[in-house]
Amino acid sequence: MATAVSQKRSEAQPEIPTIDSKIIDEYMSFMQRVAELQKSVSKDFTKLEHAAFPKLAPLLKQRAEHTSHIKDFWLEVLRSQDVLGILLEDEQTVDAMSYLTDISTTLAPESSKYTITFHFKSNPFFTNQTLFLTCEPDQETVVVKDKSPIRWMTGKSIVKSLAKKNEEMMKQDPEYPPMGTIFELWENTDLNVGLLCDVIRELVDNCLDHYESAVFA
Repeated sequence: MATAVSQKRSEAQPEIPTIDSKIIDEYMSFMQRVAELQKSVSKDFTKLEHAAFPKLAPLLKQRAEHTSHIKDFWLEVLRSQDVLGILLEDEQTVDAMSYLTDISTTLAPESSKYTITFHFKSNPFFTNQTLFLTCEPDQETVVVKDKSPIRWMTGKSIVKSLAKKNEEMMKQDPEYPPMGTIFELWENTDLNVGLLCDVIRELVDNCLDHYESAVFA
C-alpha cells in the first residue's frame, strides 16, 4: 500500500522544464549588450556634465552668495529628505549645522567621481572650515573614495556624545530608538554613506525647489 502511495506521489510531481542552451546563450549575450550600452550612456552623460560645469560655475557662485543670507537655508534643504531629516533631529547637530554656509559639488576630471563639500564658518564644535565626501558611482551603488577627518574641539565630538546618550537611554529603556547625527557621514563606517551622497547631490542640484517645498509647503 505504501509503495502504491509513493508511486502515485512520484507520478504526480511535474517534470522540471529544461531551457535550450541556445536560448540561455542568446539571453546572456543580450544582457552583455545592455551592460555595454549602460556604460556607454554613463560615459556620455559624464562628458556632458564636465562640458556644462564651467558654464554653471558663475551661477552656482551667485546662488551661494544669495543663499548665505537665508537663515538655515541648507539645514532646511537637508531636512526635506526623510533619511537625512532623521540625522538632523539632535539639538547639538542642529546647533552645529547652523554654522553651515554652503554645500558645493565638484567633478573630477575625466571621471565619474564627484566631491560634495560642506562649508562652515567658525564654530565651537570643530576647526574644519570644510568637510568633504568624494564619491564614485559603481554599477548600482556609490562608493566613498575619500572624506575629511573631523577635527573636533576638545570634548565637543557630537558623534561620541550622542553615542553615549543613546547608550544611557537604552539602559533605561531597551526600546528607546537611538538617535543619529549627520556627522556620522564622516565617522560611522556602518552607515551607507555612498547612497546618501547621491541623495545629497540631488538636493544640492535642486536646492531652491527643496527649500521652497520644505518652508512654504
